[in-house]
Amino acid sequence: MKGRKMVCCMGILLIASVAFGANIMETPRSSTIGKAVMQVDNRDVPNETSNYSHVVGSIYYGFPKVAVGEIDTIGSTTYDWQYNGPSLSRIAFDPDNSYVHLIWTWSDSTSPLFPDRQVYYNCYDPAFGWLFGQGMNGGTACQATRSGFATIDLLSDGRAVVALHRGTGPTTAVGVDYLAGLGVFNFVQLSPDNVIWPRVGVTGNDSIAVVAQHGDSDEVYSAYSTNSGVTWSDLIYYGASRSGQNLFTSGVSDQACMMWTNDFQEPTFNSHLVFAISSDGGQSWGRDTDVMDAIPSPSGNTYEWYMCRHSDFGGWGMFDSDDNLHIVFSASFGTRTGPGYYFPFLRNTIWHYSSDKAAVSLIAFSSPSEYPEGVGTLNAYGNTHLADKPSLGEDENGNLYCVWQEFPPEHWDLITAYPADAEIYASRSMDDGSTWGPPVNLTMTESLVEVYPSLAKAVNDTLHIIYMHDLGLGSYVQDEGPRTDNPYIYHKVPIVPGDIEVVSIDDPPHYPDTTSYSGETYSPSVTYHNKGAETTTFQARFEIESPSYYSALNEDQDTVMLRNGFYYDIVELTLGPGATEQVVFDPFYLDPDVLTDPVSGFKAILYYYGMACLLGDTDPTDNKIVDSCKVDTIWIEGIEESENGLAFAVDISPNPSMGGTRISYTLPKDGAVSIKVFDGAGRLIRHFDDNTKAGTHTFEWNGRDIDGRAVPSGVYFVKVTSDDREIGRRLILIR
Repeated sequence: MKGRKMVCCMGILLIASVAFGANIMETPRSSTIGKAVMQVDNRDVPNETSNYSHVVGSIYYGFPKVAVGEIDTIGSTTYDWQYNGPSLSRIAFDPDNSYVHLIWTWSDSTSPLFPDRQVYYNCYDPAFGWLFGQGMNGGTACQATRSGFATIDLLSDGRAVVALHRGTGPTTAVGVDYLAGLGVFNFVQLSPDNVIWPRVGVTGNDSIAVVAQHGDSDEVYSAYSTNSGVTWSDLIYYGASRSGQNLFTSGVSDQACMMWTNDFQEPTFNSHLVFAISSDGGQSWGRDTDVMDAIPSPSGNTYEWYMCRHSDFGGWGMFDSDDNLHIVFSASFGTRTGPGYYFPFLRNTIWHYSSDKAAVSLIAFSSPSEYPEGVGTLNAYGNTHLADKPSLGEDENGNLYCVWQEFPPEHWDLITAYPADAEIYASRSMDDGSTWGPPVNLTMTESLVEVYPSLAKAVNDTLHIIYMHDLGLGSYVQDEGPRTDNPYIYHKVPIVPGDIEVVSIDDPPHYPDTTSYSGETYSPSVTYHNKGAETTTFQARFEIESPSYYSALNEDQDTVMLRNGFYYDIVELTLGPGATEQVVFDPFYLDPDVLTDPVSGFKAILYYYGMACLLGDTDPTDNKIVDSCKVDTIWIEGIEESENGLAFAVDISPNPSMGGTRISYTLPKDGAVSIKVFDGAGRLIRHFDDNTKAGTHTFEWNGRDIDGRAVPSGVYFVKVTSDDREIGRRLILIR
């Protein structure tokens, strides 16, 4: 079987072999370990094994480098559904001996049932390299029974603790390695059956806590061990109607944090992230705390996108060196589809929550520009937002780091309506999570999908990250995308200090300049300056955004203001000490059918963001600037003065509409008329032109786009134009 490593467990001989560093594993099949990023090239990995050729839908896997750091292939899997819900702790870095421990769900099967599915483990020892090989055949099974969806943490002596569910029940089990890096785990099975998806954490006193969920009822259970996993309590019922559960523990005390998401309540989009604290290693739990209470409250029935209080997939947390709890999570306006997994198409945020401050801060938000029809109902990667799966780490100076996956806005497959690639991003906070630096794209591998990242909590001068390269876009396990043999990646990201300043956004168009009118092309340019003493390479990033509107269609929250991303570009730049350079980005077209602000009825606003993306920037206060301008709007609310007893007017009925609607318009004189229907993001979806006599006329719109496809529920905008007259109206469509 591919990937299976035989570990000879022969008592003293085995322990002695490990103690003296004897390599009792198979010889690694490639030698990429330790190479600089420019030298690492995984194009030969699939060709090293004959097993790859039988995988259905396989593609040629190759890329010359990642954007930042070094990568190693440490294993593989055909089981491309690595976890549901929030990010999981699947990598642990031990700063005392520099071991890196990693786990993932492995399979080599071509069967959709994956009968060989197991949890695999690998460990990097700086003295001897990867203890269980590397390349596509790297790693070893934690135990022999069919298993999956594991989490990992470390005891104070460096031994790995792994929680997984296994067997036909299945049942939660927790295993502790006999020696640090040995890969031979002593598992204890917990009951009852069908309590699965366990999350494990080790406290500063070496107590171990586990939180798991019942596979049918969403009931949450917890268990604990006070003797380093030798014996365990029974699984203790905590509560019902929880989902997306997770668990994290303190490294300096016996504190533990259990978090989950309350049941999804359609259509109000108010699934809240909740947590509870234990001060005794998971033996007892305090009161529930609602994280969403920290998000600013909306005013009236209109609120901005960052006020969204819907987090359906739980969160990820850690206790810092001062024993304060930090939580990161993704919030979105998405709705569930299919079998309970969804891929929402609207903008979403990644929040940071500080328990001692009871406050949130914004880390990142997705920047959708233009989506193909149907993206909102796809399940390409279930339980996944556009920017999602965040996890946290902390360095010796108390700086916080967040790593997440994101689907870049411009890379969509217009045929499949899937995102063409996913990237791994990171951001740093130097003020205990109050503010975060611009996001750094760690991979920048266009048309290559990096998903399911996890960041080790301990950071020395390097981020330690694990993720999967999905060679066939979409999750085959959930009937999306082809079956492929996917490399598992360990990514080392050095924290390189520097001090880059964004000097200016040069000559951006501003109203009433003629260049700011719709139909013009703008070539963004930004000037950067290196204030540091060393030559520094960083990512120069530019974004342009404009407001749009989306209706939540419920009693309490009527209209949501979003900022849709219409443009972004990244350029890698190297500056010497004291150097200044202007970067010219790809041109941006000011589309007259997109840059609209129909609700306000006045000017559309463009926001320009110039960023210097450097993870180790020593002064992040000057590596981002924002400019804005107003663009002439095509929307004019109101009624023209009468002419020949007739006034130019527009009426829509019924409104709200359950499907079809009548667009009635009155022309004071004969002439051409144009009727355009836009969706909430300003995209033209239906267009009608005619030469019409003076008087009142009606155009029947059946709620379908130009290709005859029914459009979803939401807010739409109708623009009627005749000669130099224009009137815009808002239409609410309810399916």
